[in-house]
Amino acid sequence: MTFDSPSKGRKLQVSKKLADSLESVKVFDLEGKSISLTDLWKDRRVVVGFTRHFGCVLCMKRADLLASCKDELDKASVSLIIIGPGKVEQAKTFAANRNFPGEIYADPDAASHKVFEFVSGVGSTFSMKSGMRVISAYLEGYRQNWDLSFDEDTRTKGGW
Repeated sequence: MTFDSPSKGRKLQVSKKLADSLESVKVFDLEGKSISLTDLWKDRRVVVGFTRHFGCVLCMKRADLLASCKDELDKASVSLIIIGPGKVEQAKTFAANRNFPGEIYADPDAASHKVFEFVSGVGSTFSMKSGMRVISAYLEGYRQNWDLSFDEDTRTKGGW
């Protein structure tokens, strides 16, 4: 499987193991329709942002930052996508709260996060640097929403 690289004319090659794993991951749109993760970028160029969970204060800020680039992405024919571990209802609430102009997908089993081997755990999530970013986001008006977190395990581990 290959992906367009940010450098023109170059392709990014991924391992067969990762490609096969990606093929098996299913996410859900806001209507609850299942779609293969790889189908999200099969016939188009995309920017995909992943959330730690839909209630993550820094992920909300990231979504807003990505949304601020929407006009430029549209001009370049690039679609904007966010994928988060959680239920479709949580994704819908995130979408409504953020007024996000791209596509949002729920990953109830966090399968995409597992395939990409995103790090989880309190030790990897909470640091002085991330703490300062959270404080900055709070000062900008962002608020954590634990009701939109993936599940109890996400809360105790600190997200992905």
